[in-house]
Parts: sequence; C-alpha cells; structure tokens
Amino acid sequence: MGDDRADRHNIALRSTLFRFGQYFTWTEIYREYLRLNPKKDTQEISDLLSWITSTFATDALDVKSSGPLLMLWREEQWAIADSMRHTGAMPGCIGFDVFMDDYDARYSKWFKRFESDLESIFSRSESTDSERLARVQAILVQLIAKLDAERAFVRRDKHGEVTTPRWAQRGRFPELQDDTD
Repeated sequence: MGDDRADRHNIALRSTLFRFGQYFTWTEIYREYLRLNPKKDTQEISDLLSWITSTFATDALDVKSSGPLLMLWREEQWAIADSMRHTGAMPGCIGFDVFMDDYDARYSKWFKRFESDLESIFSRSESTDSERLARVQAILVQLIAKLDAERAFVRRDKHGEVTTPRWAQRGRFPELQDDTD
C-alpha cells in the first residue's frame, strides 16, 4: 500500500510539472505564430503572456531563505518549451506518457528546483500560499477571458463581472501591479 501511495504522489507531482511545461510549450508556439502573423488585436494577449513569463522569472516573489520559490528564468521556460515541443507537420506538445518516460533523461534538469519547491510547499502540514502562483492565476484569468470571445468558459453579468468559473471571480486573486521586472 505504501508503494501505491508513493506512485500516486509521483504521478500527481509529475502531472503538475507536465501542465506547467505544456503551458510553456504552447505559449512559445503561440508567440511564433504572433511573430509570423502580427495583428494589433493580439497585442493584449501577447502582453498577458509576457506578464506571466515575467512573473515566473522574477526573483522578487516568494523569497525564502533558500531563495525565491517556484521561479523559472525565461531561459528555463524556453528550454522546457523546446524540449517538450512535438516535432512534425503541426506544432504541438508531447503527451504525458512521453513526458513520464523521458522525465529523468530530458526534463528533470529544467524542472529540478521547481519540482523541489513544489514538494516542499505541498508536503508541509501548514498552508503555504504562493504570491507567484496567485499572480499567475490572476493573469491567466485575464488571458482566458480575452481568448474566450464567445464566453463559452468565462461568464459575466450585465456589469461585466465574472460569475463563472468561481475561481475567476474578483476578489479571489490579488490585484495586479506590474512590478515583476
């Protein structure tokens, strides 16, 4: 039974890392698309993506005695994206099975500290909030709302306030200031 619990823990941790890597991969694919197809109406989306990149890269958030937690330099984000990119006719991201099979050989070097930070944060008995992750969530809410032109995912009331999903509602995340550079 102990091995099963450790296996489930490992899958939960690795799937979390995979999702971060998947985000970085698709962000870089989208940035390439934007460079090839620049349009004025995509500037706001590009700015939000850059803000998320900067939020992960700043050393001014979640500073502990061992250094900033959950920080990934821009170059680390790019390396993760490059290594997880699926090569072929259409750009894409590798699948979770490939990520799991190749984690130790290909991806662990880029995720090592990030993985350790996740382990330390989520293995503590007391709650540990991450300002970095709260800011990323707040920016992602803006990004999702911007990309969801048909309002299929983000619903708003007549005043423009988000009603669903609940995690995207005002007051559920910090007010944002661009102090990440």
